[in-house]
Amino acid sequence: MKAFLTVIEYVGAIAFTITGTIVALRKKTDFVGALILALFTAFGGGFIRDLTLGINPPHLLFDKNYQLLALVCIIICFAVYHSAFSLKINQFITRHKHDFMLEFTDAIGLAFFCVFGVETAMGVNPDNKVLLIFCGVITGVGGGILRDVCVQEIPFIFTRHIYFVPALLGSILYSFTCTLKYRLVFMIITVVLIIGARVLAFIFRWNLPNVARHHEANAKKLESSKEKQQENN
Repeated sequence: MKAFLTVIEYVGAIAFTITGTIVALRKKTDFVGALILALFTAFGGGFIRDLTLGINPPHLLFDKNYQLLALVCIIICFAVYHSAFSLKINQFITRHKHDFMLEFTDAIGLAFFCVFGVETAMGVNPDNKVLLIFCGVITGVGGGILRDVCVQEIPFIFTRHIYFVPALLGSILYSFTCTLKYRLVFMIITVVLIIGARVLAFIFRWNLPNVARHHEANAKKLESSKEKQQENN
C-alpha cells in the first residue's frame, strides 16, 4: 500500500507540474516563472495541508523523497518548456491544445492528490472526518489556487467546469471508506469518479449556476430574437 501511495503522489505531482507549466506558457512567462508556477501547483496544496496538520516544517523542506520528487518535477517542467520552443511556441499553445492538456492533467492531479491528502491526514487524526475531508480537498485544489493568483486570474476552482464539487465528494467518499476492508478498491473508485466527473464536465461544458453567465445567455437570446423580428419586418 505504501508503494501505491508513493505512485499516487508522484503521478499527481507530475500532472500538476505539467498543468502549471502549460499555464506559464500561455501567460508567456520565462523559465523561472514557469518553474515557480509548476512547483506552486504541484506542492502548494500539500504545503497548506502539512501546516494544517501541524507538520512543521512541511515534508517538502525535510523529506528526501519529497525533494527527489521536486527535482523530477523541475526536470519535467524544463522538458515541457523546452518542447514549446522546439515545436514553435505559438502553435504549441493553441486554445484547443491548451484547454485539453490543462483539463486532462488537472483532473489527474486533482483525483490523486485528494486521495493522498486524506491518507496523510489519516496518519495524524484518523477519527476526525472533517479534517480528513478538508485535507483531501485542500491538497487537490490548493496548488491550483496559488497558481491562478500568481498569474492574476480568478482561481479555476471558482469559475469553470464543476471543479470543487468532485474534489469535495471524492474526499468525503474516501474519508468514510479508507478504513474499510477493501481500501485499495475504494481508493481506485474515488480516483476514477473524480477524473470522470472532471472530464465529462469539460466535454459537456457542465458548470454550476453563475449569475453573469445567466445574464449573458439571456442577453444573447434577446439579441437573436430582435434580429429575427427585424428580418421578418
